[in-house]
Amino acid sequence: MKKLQMIISVSIFLLFLFWMHVPLSVYADEDPTVIVIDPGHGGDNLGAEFDTYTEKNMTMTVALAMKEELEKYDNVIVYLTRGTVIRRTCAVCQRQKCRFFVLPSL
Repeated sequence: MKKLQMIISVSIFLLFLFWMHVPLSVYADEDPTVIVIDPGHGGDNLGAEFDTYTEKNMTMTVALAMKEELEKYDNVIVYLTRGTVIRRTCAVCQRQKCRFFVLPSL
């Protein structure tokens, strides 16, 4: 249990380090910065499982936390997708002109 919590904590920390590397304020005078997050494992695919935990639920928890944190920045729009076909997710990215596309995985 503690190992799983540590894995989740480290994953979230690494994801936020990645975003801190790209200062979103650089784009403040431009069009909104659009970020698409796809936590994956749509449909019946649960991904990895441990006790009562599933990768499907954990990646969604991480994606929702990322969305909440990123939306605190001005001029940032975040979309969540969860599809079984990556082409559809890519179509959303193209339509929304996303600057970043993130696929969290544990």
